Amino acid sequence: NREQLWEAGIRQIEASRMCTACHTDEFYSHRAERGATGRFAAVMGIRDTE
Repeated sequence: NREQLWEAGIRQIEASRMCTACHTDEFYSHRAERGATGRFAAVMGIRDTE
């Protein structure tokens, strides 16, 4: 969650407020499609700037 990231010193935080269940044409949604969906994943990392 955003607060945990901030407390860990991460300042560049971006989060989408787009609802995946409302936009099944753009995203897979297990809830909206009642389990008949594909899958997707997110990858995050921390780059050392020193």
